[in-house]
Amino acid sequence: MKNAIRFNKFLFIIMILVLFPQTEIRAETSDLILKDAFIIKHPLKGRPSGGYFILTNTGTEACVLTGITASDKIRIDMHETIHENGVMKMVKRDEMVVPAGGDLVFKRGGKHLMIFGITDETEGLSFKFTFKNCASVIHTVRFQGRK
Repeated sequence: MKNAIRFNKFLFIIMILVLFPQTEIRAETSDLILKDAFIIKHPLKGRPSGGYFILTNTGTEACVLTGITASDKIRIDMHETIHENGVMKMVKRDEMVVPAGGDLVFKRGGKHLMIFGITDETEGLSFKFTFKNCASVIHTVRFQGRK
């Protein structure tokens, strides 16, 4: 009888997760919320794909993002598109700050991820966001748009 009750609770939890998927993930030990994360695969094989998200810091101290990792076959670089001397160019960044009480926004035409090593078989990636002074955030990111 107890096993049947446990199994029913398990099924109920799975049903809730399937019917009401989360759009944001909060790290249990931090003030960081990751939302609207997605990857757009580059249509040409061998070219890097783009990654986009919003990282919100509800805390009172800024968090310094030092890197994002996935599997050992994937390389992820943080970039920013800047306008300099009348020319748009991409600059690789080693760190980016999530301001206290604010957002770090990765979007097209601005800050973004360059993701190397994605293949046609890649369905989604588990990203680990690592910070200099805040707890890590782990989130599975899905593909959107072009494939």
